[in-house]
Order: sequence, then C-alpha cells, then structure tokens
Amino acid sequence: MSVDLNNYNHESYLLNSAERVRHLREVIGGRPVAILLHGHSISTLEERIEELKEYDIAYATLNYFSVLEDIIAKIGKELSIIYTSYPRSLIFRIVEIEQYLNRDSKNCFITTKDAYREEDMKIIVSSFIERFNNSIITTAEIPLKGFEPHSSVAPHYNLGYVPEWDNDNIPSSEYPLHTLGGFASMPGLIQMIIFGQSPFIMLFGADGADLINKVEYYNPEIVLKDDIDGGKHICLDTVFFNKNFHRTLKSLKNNFSLNPTILNVSKSSNYTPFERVSYDEAFERLRHFTDKSR
Repeated sequence: MSVDLNNYNHESYLLNSAERVRHLREVIGGRPVAILLHGHSISTLEERIEELKEYDIAYATLNYFSVLEDIIAKIGKELSIIYTSYPRSLIFRIVEIEQYLNRDSKNCFITTKDAYREEDMKIIVSSFIERFNNSIITTAEIPLKGFEPHSSVAPHYNLGYVPEWDNDNIPSSEYPLHTLGGFASMPGLIQMIIFGQSPFIMLFGADGADLINKVEYYNPEIVLKDDIDGGKHICLDTVFFNKNFHRTLKSLKNNFSLNPTILNVSKSSNYTPFERVSYDEAFERLRHFTDKSR
C-alpha cells in the first residue's frame, strides 16, 4: 500500500508524517535490518561481528543504544534507527540522541508523545523536530483492555497483571502509526521496521525472560544504570509480547501486505512469535537472501 493512502492526521502523529515514513523507508532502502537488543546472547554477535562486515544491512536498536552501537562500530557501521517509548531512557540519553541525529548519514529516531510528556522534554523534543525534521517520527500507543490477573508474575515482580490489547486490526490505513502499548519499546521498534519495508529482519539479543531463570543482560552495569527496577520488568514484557504481538503481525500482513522474514537469533529465547535460529543458520539464510536479491 502506498504511504500516501494512509491517514497520518491523528493528533498523536507529527505533521507531515507521510514524509517522515517515506524517510524511514529511504533509510532502510529495502535492505535487511539487524535489530540489536540487550539480551546476553548478543555477546555472540560481538564475537562474530566480522562475519557481517561485507553485508549491506541497516542496524536498529532501542533505548540504551550506545553500548550496542559499539559492537557494530568494530566493522565501521553505525545505527540507522533508534526507537524509545521509555521516558527515563529519553531523559538520560537526550545528549546522545542529539549527537546521533546530528550525524551526516541518514538516520531515524522514533518515539511516542507519552515518552516526552513532561514540559521540559516537550521543549527539547520540539526543538529536535524543528532541527532534524523528517528524521523524527512519533507513534501512538494503542489503549490496553484493562488488566487481568496473572498470579504467576505477581509474586516475583509485584506486577499482578498482563495487559491485553484492545484492537485486532491495528495498525491499519486509518491508524498506521499506532503501536502495541505497554511496558517496552521492542514491539514498536519491530513494527516500524516492518512498516519501513525491510524484507528480512534479524533479532540479536532478543532473549526475554521467564519466571525461574535469572535475567542476564549484555553489559548490565550500563543497561540497568537508570532502570528503576533493575530490569525485572523484562519478565512481564516477555509475557505481554508473546500474548499480543501476533496481532500486529497479522494486521501488517492483512492491511499492508507486509510479511517479511523475521529470525530471532537466540535459540533459547523466551520470545515465541518468531522462528528461533542459531547464529550459523541466521548467517547462512542472510547469505542466501542476499545472493537471491542480487
């Protein structure tokens, strides 16, 4: 579906959002996208990063992005897309975000209005929008359908609910930039990469968490520095994602004919919507996709 046929007039979207989406698609340029996340398994990517050096890949991440960009910097690459819906992340990384947007290379920063609802942040982000224009997109989060008991989560993290999404047909042409609301930036990031028309997506470090095993992060002393609960929310995030994200995938396929290959390069990941593969298999399938696309 052409970007111009969608409704970008929602109050939570920025003016000229059609042009902003077009810019996102230009940044991705029909390339594979590697989404870098903070699970411990991404340490294997750090060890094997040279194997991606010759590929034309767009790199994307969320929130605490500098520590992950250090991995791809070893092969002369940099991030093209950053997404954050977490207010604390925006506040504590505002200088780094400005430096990122000020680069010569084309890039994109995606956030939500809820992430900068405080007056001081509104002023800063508004100045960013004025200076960096189409490099910034704001999405809107879909309202959640109340809360339902989830007793297995509550004893561990004092969170006695798992929210349920209230709409089975979003995103749609009427609400193209509405994303799965909740506690994490990952659903919105993946949705926007798909909406940006990447045909082949790899998730690195998408480990998630369960209720039994200890959550392990890549460079936790940096990732968890400003996190209020020390990353314990990842368990709820995982359950929430597994319960709801299939609806996003279905809507993207039905409403926009977007159905890319998505590989979770973490065989023991707790996230269930995507095929879980080893690094060897992911790199082989990337090679095959690249050869086929030439």
